[in-house]
Order: sequence, then structure tokens, then C-alpha cells
Amino acid sequence: MTEGLQHVPRRNSAWSDGDAATAWHENRILERYCTPVLDTPSYVSRAGHRWTAEQQTAVETAAGTTREAPFASQAFPYPL
Repeated sequence: MTEGLQHVPRRNSAWSDGDAATAWHENRILERYCTPVLDTPSYVSRAGHRWTAEQQTAVETAAGTTREAPFASQAFPYPL
């Protein structure tokens, strides 16, 4: 759960900064490997962290073909 909570602010800050490709990739990591973080209320968010369908469509559209580029997340910079 801790690692997943590292991807949430990285996704959100990337989207706020106009980096749609990073936001899209971080969201995919959350959807694929950290689903409980998206749907479980926590001390960070009472409603979880799942984006609405509209948000997902917006980031996918904004990221365009850059979604296909290789990606290495910088959300959890500590060695695992």
C-alpha cells in the first residue's frame, strides 16, 4: 500500500504540471498493481484515489502516442 500511495501524488502532480504521459503511466501502474489504493479509503483520501472516467479519458487523449514510449516511474525513488 505504501508504494501505491507514492504513485498517487506523482500521477496528480504530473497531470497538474501538464505532463500527461507521466500521469497516464502512473495511473496505469496504480490500476494494474495497486488497485486497493485506488478504491480503499485511507488517511490520505476518504474516497480512495481512482480517477473518474472523464479524467482517464482526458489524460489518455492528452498523452496521445507518448503513452507507447518506455516508462520508468520516479514515484518511489528508494531501492526495493
